[in-house]
Amino acid sequence: MDLKECIEKCLDNSSCTAYTNPNINGTGSGCAMWFGDLIDIKRFANSGQSLFIRMSASEIGTKAEPETKVVVAIVVSTIVVVAGLLVVGYYMYKSRTKLIDVVIELSGLRWTSSHELHEPAATWFVKHSATGSCDD
Repeated sequence: MDLKECIEKCLDNSSCTAYTNPNINGTGSGCAMWFGDLIDIKRFANSGQSLFIRMSASEIGTKAEPETKVVVAIVVSTIVVVAGLLVVGYYMYKSRTKLIDVVIELSGLRWTSSHELHEPAATWFVKHSATGSCDD
């Protein structure tokens, strides 16, 4: 009998409190079940056997539920903060790189150009071009 069959047998019997798959001959076959209270259970450091204790859901508790809520709250708040920072950064970028339309009239021809102001030299060029054409 393997561990899966041992689990099924223990679950079918309402008085089964624990079960294990003893590995006495190295094949991992067999099933050992406990009924009633577990008394004198000892832990051996060099032993590789596992004892599976059957418990009701009310005895286990709901510890995972608050942890899940905390993780969800942290993830949602992180996403909101990152999205807020991206929106603020986008508006700051847009305010620094305003587009200015420059209209220059040369001998009756009209020429329109858009310049992005990234450096003071571009500002000087636009102002110089605008004032230079008006001095004539």
